[in-house]
Amino acid sequence: MPITHPSRMKTENQKPASSKRAGAPVFAAQAESVEEIGWRLTDKDWEVPPKFPRTILESVLPNFESPDCSRLQKLVRDLWRSALHEAAHTIVAREFRPSASAHLFPTRDSNPESSSVGGQCRYPPLSDFRKCCMAWAGPLADAISLPEGLMMTDVAFFFETARDRSYSATDEAGMAAHPQAWRACKTAHRILRRRRKAFAQYSRELVHDFWENVTSR
Repeated sequence: MPITHPSRMKTENQKPASSKRAGAPVFAAQAESVEEIGWRLTDKDWEVPPKFPRTILESVLPNFESPDCSRLQKLVRDLWRSALHEAAHTIVAREFRPSASAHLFPTRDSNPESSSVGGQCRYPPLSDFRKCCMAWAGPLADAISLPEGLMMTDVAFFFETARDRSYSATDEAGMAAHPQAWRACKTAHRILRRRRKAFAQYSRELVHDFWENVTSR
């Protein structure tokens, strides 16, 4: 995946250190914490609906065995990771196309290293740059999603180390859809920070809808 290093990008978006705003960073997107995009998941977020029949776990995670976590723990963890990932894609896509939406579904993959919950973001056609912004939003959400996840200290470090991590073929294609990938990454970060309430709300909606769909079968 061809990624342009921040040091090679044009610097027209950089602000001088003597900005009028007290304490303004020289390069705002580098100085802002990736974690600031998100919010703290509450105990309620991790709860499983009371009506959730545990017998469904066998169909959602067939033959799953792991010494690290139970079948239900893995499902809840994977569910939130996928919800945050797809919600981030959707919130950024809605910045350009309000009709964008997402849905989650059980993958029925029993491999402990694979996710038991998949997702898809649906959106109208976008320009290459906007598609690139939308694609970077998912990995940004991965970096802030859970305590055991990749907690990046700033966006520049996240971007520089992105090549060391693997993503879905769809995400990788989108992240490389425009030559100004660094600018797209910063844009996605700004949108998620500005719309973090919508990001939180839609993530929870996706989780709620997943439980509803699984238990209604």
